[in-house]
Order: sequence, then C-alpha cells, then structure tokens
Amino acid sequence: MEKIKLALVAEDIDYAMALSESLMSIQARFSVELFDPDDHIDFTACGADLIIFDHPGTGRPDDHIELVAKESQADRNHFRFFKYGSSKILANEILFVYGAVRGRNVIIPEKTGVKMYAFVSARGGVGCTSVAVAYAQESVRFRGRKVLYLSLEDIESTEQYMYAEEGKGITEFLYYLFSGREHICSCIEDFVCSDEYGTEAFRPGKGLNPLRNLTAEEFDKFLDFLIMCGRYMIIAVDIGNSLNQLSMRAVDRSNTICCISADRAGRREDPGELWLLEGSNDLVSEENEEYEETAAADCRQESYERYLKYRIGEDVLEKSVTVKNLCGAGEEACGKGTVSIENDPASFTAHRGRTRISIDKSFGLGIKELADEMEPI
Repeated sequence: MEKIKLALVAEDIDYAMALSESLMSIQARFSVELFDPDDHIDFTACGADLIIFDHPGTGRPDDHIELVAKESQADRNHFRFFKYGSSKILANEILFVYGAVRGRNVIIPEKTGVKMYAFVSARGGVGCTSVAVAYAQESVRFRGRKVLYLSLEDIESTEQYMYAEEGKGITEFLYYLFSGREHICSCIEDFVCSDEYGTEAFRPGKGLNPLRNLTAEEFDKFLDFLIMCGRYMIIAVDIGNSLNQLSMRAVDRSNTICCISADRAGRREDPGELWLLEGSNDLVSEENEEYEETAAADCRQESYERYLKYRIGEDVLEKSVTVKNLCGAGEEACGKGTVSIENDPASFTAHRGRTRISIDKSFGLGIKELADEMEPI
C-alpha cells in the first residue's frame, strides 16, 4: 500500500498530536511528521508529499494546505480547510489534494477476481433495493468482503440507508474521470460514504442520478475503473426495474443476476385473517383480486425474463438467482437457484431519518441463504 507522507507544521502541539493520531487512524496510508514553525525547515529535503500548516503565514511552498480557525475562511480552491471540523472529512480533503497536486494514483494495484452482482426486478415495490443493500451488508459484516453499493435508479436510494455527510460524490467523480483527471478519482475515499458495517456507496448527486446520462462507452470506462482500482471485492449494482441501455449493459457485465419478485409486494394481510374481519362476499372479492394480481405479476416476470434473453442472450438465465421476497412465514423456495425471503417488517427500523436493516432476524436469514447461493463459502 502506497504511503502518503504528511509534514504538519503546527503552533499548537497538543492539537497537532491529536490531529495526526486521528488522521493516521482514519487513513492507514498517512504518515505524519510534526514540525515546529520556529525551525528552519527544508521542505524539499524532508521528503513530504504534502505540507500542512495549522496557522496563517507567508513564504510557503506551492500547493500547501492551510488549516483555518473559522469555517467561513475555508476555501477548497486554495486548499484551506476548517481545522476544527470532522477529521474524516479532513482526511478525505487531504487525499483529494494529494491526487490533484501530485498527479499520482493513491489506488494503484489492479484487482483481479472482482465480482459484480446485478439486482433487478420486473416491477417496483418488491424490495429490490432492500435486498441489494442487505446483501452488501451481509458480505461485509460476515464474509469480510469490501463492497461498493452502486445505484442505477433515476432517484438514488443511497441516502435512505446511509448517512451521506457533506463532501464530493458521484457527480464530481464522473467530472474528474471524463475530464482527463483520473488521478483524482483514484482517491476514491473522497467520494464515498459508508454505513455502520462498512458498506460503501458514492455520495448521491443532486437531482437525477448522473450515471443515467453516460454513454455506453463512458459507462464501461466507469465500471472498468471501479473494477481495476483494487479497493473492492464486490460491486452490488441496484438496477431495479429499469430496461434502458446502461441497465442492460450492467446486467450483461455482471457475474450473477439476482431477479427479485414478490407475489403481493407485502401490501395485503393474509386472506385467512380477512375471513374473520369481513363478510364472505368481500373475502371472495379479495381472494380474486389477490389471484389476479399474482397472475399479473407472474406474467410480468416471464415477460421480463424473455426480454433479458432477447437483449443479453439465451445464457443470461444460467447466471441468474431467483428471489421470492416478502414471503409468508415458513414459505419454502421452489426449485434450484431460488431463494425465499420472509416478509419481516421488524427487520426495518427508522433511525435518524434513515432506514436501518437488521440482518439478524427473519429477513436476514433469507439474505444469508441468498449470499450462499450467489457466492458459496
């Protein structure tokens, strides 16, 4: 792993010691050496990749970083950052400056064996995103994988499941990637957020997902960069029910396709309970509606699979895993390569405006079965 040597010139030695310890704990690539501003420092001879000052001054090297005491004084364009803010954000800013001024990739080694898994559905409301996020969390938490969750939805769901603190995200990443400044993209930590388990995702852009505006060639370059960067072992692509060119390209390039469906999308009570609550005529009506909806869902699923074979090829279903989501308790999967996931509302809780998924309950048992099917241990 490439080390980044930082020279921290500090008037406040206590602050400098605390900051250096925090930075090195957040980013293992950092090596921090402290200097007293009264010393006559030969910045060329010290061998530092970046020079950081915790105070204002003149006669400094080009492209140095200055930490300012007031947030209003911060200016990213001139590498001035707020010194009393989040250490994690500051670490990301340092990585960004390193890539910008040194022109060197932070993430160099080519990673082989990266798996890309596509999560698709024939219609909305079947829990495609929940399954994709939960699978990523299962892989990180219990299988030791480094996972990137990647949303191709028009409106990304990332912030529904992760706290995307302020910082650069997918919009800025794409700008640098396609403007001849790939070396900045190599500091990928600067563009992603993560959940409590360590699953990573790009911070979403404002408005529609900017990935949707890419050409097929640009999308391939984007995926190639993620695969070759050496940071991830698994890329979980949340496609949903989209059938556009980029979605089909992601499906084609994926190692495994997870096709998610649900008979009732969890919207109705069990018909047996309805009998106790309503008259028999109403019950028959409900059962008929249930049957009609199930039949329509099956028809839509078959049409979707035929379309995949038409666009991708006959072998597309050979690399597919079928997921029956929102199943009743005890409902078993039918056939090889099929996984049932129980409808378990208790596995989903609201936390600070976000949805937290528990993979330790009934829903999580189905996710574990899915993980075993997709990537046997």
